[in-house]
Amino acid sequence: MGVPASRRDWLKACLGSLALTGVPGTSLKAAQSAASTVGPAWPIFRGDPALTGVGASPLPAAPKLLWSFETESEPASPVIQGDRVVVATRDGDLISLDLATGKAVWRGKVEAGFEGAPTLSSTGLVLAPDLEGSIHAFAAADGKKVWSHVTEAKSEIKASVAIAGSVAIVGSYDGTLHALNLTDGARRWTHESAAQIHATCAILNGLAFVAGCDGHFRGLDVSTGAVKIDVRFGGYTAASPAIAEGIAVFGTFSNDVVAIDLAKKAVIWRYTPKKQFPFYSSAAISGGLAFVGSRDKALHVLDLRTGTLQWTFDTQGKIDSSPVIEGSRVFFGSHDGRIRGVDVKTRQSVFSYETGAPVATSPALSGSRLLVAATDGRILCFG
Repeated sequence: MGVPASRRDWLKACLGSLALTGVPGTSLKAAQSAASTVGPAWPIFRGDPALTGVGASPLPAAPKLLWSFETESEPASPVIQGDRVVVATRDGDLISLDLATGKAVWRGKVEAGFEGAPTLSSTGLVLAPDLEGSIHAFAAADGKKVWSHVTEAKSEIKASVAIAGSVAIVGSYDGTLHALNLTDGARRWTHESAAQIHATCAILNGLAFVAGCDGHFRGLDVSTGAVKIDVRFGGYTAASPAIAEGIAVFGTFSNDVVAIDLAKKAVIWRYTPKKQFPFYSSAAISGGLAFVGSRDKALHVLDLRTGTLQWTFDTQGKIDSSPVIEGSRVFFGSHDGRIRGVDVKTRQSVFSYETGAPVATSPALSGSRLLVAATDGRILCFG
């Protein structure tokens, strides 16, 4: 069980979304044509439903800064679909940008503010949960509000919305996993855990997988909310699970990285580094390796099957940024203000850019572009 073979079809469906031209009256055929010129999408935090952090769009050998855009407050991780970038900010701005130029296409506003990255549906919606417990859907074409769903507890939501067919799923700090109709925001089902849920759900084979702060990793049926997998890993986590080859990997605030075999429904390894620091970064998985940043200021690269440390790459700041994989390179940010690219084979730095501000977000890859958000409000585009 790995990332589904249908990932290409899923990406194609995302690219075919009508809503991303931003031009009133543009036909679906024209929108699809425009989208096809920019390459695979990155419509959700970590790029794909299984949250592997792997990009399908090649970057130049030596990426250069193409443009930057300044928001008015700290931005969440950017997402990309077709020729549009969408970013949400702490002050509640939701902004659509042109991928080629960085020019604003439209702006929306929610007073409660955002911390989680938005999600772009193949049906032309931008889904954005806020810090007062509401999930909002906007039209990707023009930013107009389509629907809002207010959760009962009105607790902050820091996860991104996962999409499984016609169901939108997101966890909240009220400890509840909320499943809504994608079309109108009506409640489908809820599942209550014993503590807050910070992580975004991974979607695979009809199940939504989430690691909660109650120390449980669960897999729930996306249609009914029935629990199919429940593995206690102990501790608590803010990291979202990445799933490949039937294994879910995520770091914890107990200073370790955990791997769970989905078929065995059991923890199969734990990796605990010598320096004891929490893992906030979500893992990327590629080529039988798991890549995860730590607050010990290093990127840790582990064997997916055994958890054996393969190598580390040190920085000068803690790594809360979730790494992304492009070909044989891994890209990530750090609180030392740098965005880095490291060659996985040689383990040497092949890209470094000083932003002047901490980078804690997950980069996004699409259309031979690398998008990164810095804490000072800048969105940087390399290509």
